[in-house]
Amino acid sequence: MLEHYKRRLSAQGSYIGEVIKKQSDMIMDETFKRDVACKKCFIDGELVYAKFFKHRPYTLNKFYIDYRVQFMTGVHYPVGTLIKIPDDIGNYNTWLIAGRDDDSQFVKYLVLKCNLVNDKEIKWIYKNTLFSSIGVLLTEQHRERESSDKINKYPESEREFWLPFTESAKKITYDTRFIISDNEITPLVYKVSGLRDRDPEGIFRVFLKRDKYVPEVDNFELRIADYYKSSNIPVTPPEDKSGTSVITCSGSSPLLKIGGSFRTLFATFYDNNGEVLSSIYPSWDFSLPEGKEDKFEIIIEEDEVKIRALKDYGLIDSFVEVHVDDENGGFYSSLRLEVVV
Repeated sequence: MLEHYKRRLSAQGSYIGEVIKKQSDMIMDETFKRDVACKKCFIDGELVYAKFFKHRPYTLNKFYIDYRVQFMTGVHYPVGTLIKIPDDIGNYNTWLIAGRDDDSQFVKYLVLKCNLVNDKEIKWIYKNTLFSSIGVLLTEQHRERESSDKINKYPESEREFWLPFTESAKKITYDTRFIISDNEITPLVYKVSGLRDRDPEGIFRVFLKRDKYVPEVDNFELRIADYYKSSNIPVTPPEDKSGTSVITCSGSSPLLKIGGSFRTLFATFYDNNGEVLSSIYPSWDFSLPEGKEDKFEIIIEEDEVKIRALKDYGLIDSFVEVHVDDENGGFYSSLRLEVVV
């Protein structure tokens, strides 16, 4: 009887602290999904339950508010992982796991909201190849720099960009330039002034300083610096509204809901005078997410297209490009549909 009792105690832990921790872990898992902070999140398309809350005492950057996520007991992800977290109205935003807080009881992860996502992804060219990445652009800081004569000082703007440490990230060098701006009159261009990898582990930190916008080599419309220096990236001609077509999507916005109903697309063709042409038969084409082509149902009818996204949460934040033209290729236009929950 005594030996049986000892074995029972040993199974619960070899010392009091371990016993209490195991009991706490069990209670945490039992009540985890009932906590108001618990949210249905997604990592690499897989459903993950995580508690999400604001954290104030310690911040990664004094200009940026830190948030924390906590997973269920035994669930861990490396720093540099992207996680999709819903906001108060159910829209999913992408966050970057930027640090790990090794709490003695429940491990928490520091996360930063990615503000360069979707059509605002940062883009750059390396050896005539275009790369892009989502990430976190931290608030601009102004520092004083000494001039070469060591007498005068001048202000210099600096920014910092955090992204996952991937193969694409390694293609950012000290010569890399970025357009990070929506101001078509005075576009803001930045040049890399410093790089840090694995600080923290899994994160690539890019330090930026202001640079001059050069319209002869920079493409503001595509937000790609040094675009016209490249030899194999096609040049985008100026937008011409005449002799073209317009794709109209049913509903209030061009969104595809996962597992939702069909969206109907119509094409309207115009001549050089802006008059509607009713005799042109549309030719449709689609650019679907790589590896997810079978997750969409598309029905092409005489003058319209119906499309819907099947129930696959790996499609979150992906896009479908719909292309239309006439048979001679003189009325091209496209429309991007975002896939949402």
